[in-house]
Amino acid sequence: MPLDRRALLEDFEAGFKPRTERLVGLEYELIGVRLDDATHLPYDGGPVSVTSVLERLIRDYGWRAVGGPPLLELEREGSRITLEPGAQLELSARPHRTLRGAHAELRRFLAELRAATEPLGAAWLPLGMQPVSPPDRIALIPKPRYEIMNRYLPTRGAGAVWMMRTTAGVQVNLDVFSPEEAARGLRLALLVSSPVVALLANSPVSEGAANGFMSKRAASWLDVDSDRCGLPPRLLSPGLRASDYVDWALEAGMFFVERDGRLVDMTGVKFREFLERGARGQQASLADWKLHLTTLFPEARLKSYLEIRCADGNPPDLALAFAALATGLIYGGSDGHEAVESLLGGFDAEARIAFHMDCARRGPAARAPDGRSAAELMRELLRLAAAELERRSPEDRPLLAPLEALAEEGRCPAMETLERWERDGAGAVAALAAALAE
Repeated sequence: MPLDRRALLEDFEAGFKPRTERLVGLEYELIGVRLDDATHLPYDGGPVSVTSVLERLIRDYGWRAVGGPPLLELEREGSRITLEPGAQLELSARPHRTLRGAHAELRRFLAELRAATEPLGAAWLPLGMQPVSPPDRIALIPKPRYEIMNRYLPTRGAGAVWMMRTTAGVQVNLDVFSPEEAARGLRLALLVSSPVVALLANSPVSEGAANGFMSKRAASWLDVDSDRCGLPPRLLSPGLRASDYVDWALEAGMFFVERDGRLVDMTGVKFREFLERGARGQQASLADWKLHLTTLFPEARLKSYLEIRCADGNPPDLALAFAALATGLIYGGSDGHEAVESLLGGFDAEARIAFHMDCARRGPAARAPDGRSAAELMRELLRLAAAELERRSPEDRPLLAPLEALAEEGRCPAMETLERWERDGAGAVAALAAALAE
C-alpha cells in the first residue's frame, strides 16, 4: 500500500489501544555540576564527568549499557537513563499503576545517583536550568541527532541554544485508549500548561545571576521553532481530533531520516512535501514518520500515549505532585474535563501565548487574560485533580500537598532557589542537591 496521509493517520490512531489498566510514566531530568563552583559537569574528559557517573552506576547498581561506545544510555528492569544534548541526565522510569510505585523507583535511583556522583566532587541539581555555565561553555554529547538539531534550531529562534544545552524538565506520560481520548487529553494538557509553568517555575538563575524570569526554561522554549514547539494554535482548537495532530505534524519541518544506520539531514523540508514528492534522493517510509514525531516539542504531545512536558526540573516531591495533578485532570471524567475547559478554554491564541510568557516571567503572580492569577487557576485545578484522585487512587492523593502549599502561598520553587542563590552564590549547590534526598 502506498504511503499517504491516510496511511499515516491509520497507523497513528492504531497506537491508542485499550489496555487492562491505565499506567503512569515519569521522566525526570537533572543538571550535573561541579560541587565547588556549580559549573557544568562535562560528558567526558576526565574522572569528574558524566561518563564516570554512568560507569559507576553500571559497576555498582546493576545498570547495563545500551549500544555504544560512546556510553550514552543505560537500562535496568524496564527503566532507562539517557542524556540530553548538554549531558543533562534523564531517568525514564518504567510505567507504574500508581504514583507511589513511581515515587519508590525515583527514590531508589536518586540514592544510587548520589552515591555514584558525590565521590567525584560533583552533584545533580533539580533545577530547570544550568545556573552558571552559559551555552557556549557546554559541549554537545556525541550524538548525530543533536549535531543536526544544533545546526538548524538556532536559525529558528535564539532560545534553541539555551534549551538544548542548559535546561532540564519533568515529564508525565499517561495512557490514552482511543484517538478521541488522545485528542481530548492533548488539548487539556496544553490548556493547563501555563499554570503548571508558573507554579513549578524553577530556572531563575543563569550565568551566575538572576535572569529576570521565574522559568527561563519556559521562556526559552517559546523562542524555538514555533512550527514544532510551544503552544501551537492548531492543537488548541476546540473539537481537536487526532487527525489534526497528524496534519500539524505534516506541516512541521524535518530534522533527518535514518538510512543504513546513519542520519541524513533533511532540515528545511516539511514532512508533507517529503511524503508527496520525496526529497534529497529519499522517499518517505513509515519509520521516517515515526522518527519525525519524536522531533516535535509542544508543551504536550502524542505518541502512542500522552506526554506532558511543561514543568521545570524540580525536587522529587514536586515532580510527583505534578504527576498527581496530571493524572487527576487527564484521567478524570467529563465533569472535570468540562471544568478545565470552562476555566482555561476561552482564551485566543495570542492572549494564551502572552499569558504563558507572563507565567515564565512572573510565576504565580502572572495574570490570565480574564484577570485571574496563575496561583488562583492552579488552586482550582488542584481541587479538580484531588477529587478525581480520591476516587481513582486515594493513595496518590497526598502527593498533591507540596503543590497545594505553593498555590495557597502564591509561591513557586524559583523563589526559594533565587533567595538561596542571592544569599550563598554557588555555595547554594549543596542545599539544592540535598533536595534530592528529601
